[in-house]
Amino acid sequence: MKNINLFILTILLAIHLLGCNSEKSPAGPAYSYDIVHSKGNGVFLFEAACNKPIFNLGNLYKCSIENAWVENSWNKQVMVFGKPKVLKFDSSYQLMLVLKIDSLLGQQKQNNYYFIGHQPLDYLVHYRCKTNRIDTIKVPLYSQQESEYFSKKTMAFDTLVFVKK
Repeated sequence: MKNINLFILTILLAIHLLGCNSEKSPAGPAYSYDIVHSKGNGVFLFEAACNKPIFNLGNLYKCSIENAWVENSWNKQVMVFGKPKVLKFDSSYQLMLVLKIDSLLGQQKQNNYYFIGHQPLDYLVHYRCKTNRIDTIKVPLYSQQESEYFSKKTMAFDTLVFVKK
């Protein structure tokens, strides 16, 4: 019995050492869901303050920025064994926003779609900064009619400005 267990263990070790790749999937873009998660992944840079912490999107939504921070852009590599691998990019940044969104119209059908930067309106938004100047980050707000959803976004109707706290 000992010989069989030793043989199986030897085979498994040989397979692992001779080319078994422990990576499960290619690395993909990732973002943190809160500041604690960002710090835990070693990508947190600083908290940010907005010039408009509360803003309306037309007459449909009232949005409050509950949390905003800047972190390095990073990818997450899912592994078969162990914790996922974090691949941090020191010269690339993303602004993370946690929003509280209140509908001003209740349950009525809404024909507008809103975007913060190029991300659809959601409770957690990540905006990839296209510049290395992160002391001031300007994020455009866009609106589109339902019929235009898959077409090019219209001109920005407003801009949120974020600075380091």
